[in-house]
Amino acid sequence: MRRRFYELHVNESSHLANQTVTTKAELWAIEAEILCLDPDTRVKVSLGRSAAIATSADRKDE
Repeated sequence: MRRRFYELHVNESSHLANQTVTTKAELWAIEAEILCLDPDTRVKVSLGRSAAIATSADRKDE
């Protein structure tokens, strides 16, 4: 499924696919940044930072 979103994104044929890939890239960047932290801290940081991205993505749909 991720590959299909990427293909649609690259072809610029779907606004939803573009938004999904962009949002996922932001979330993956957070995970890459916090990889060196201990598991409990990673969960806290990930939830805190990803919530803002998820909220922002929800607002783009309106």
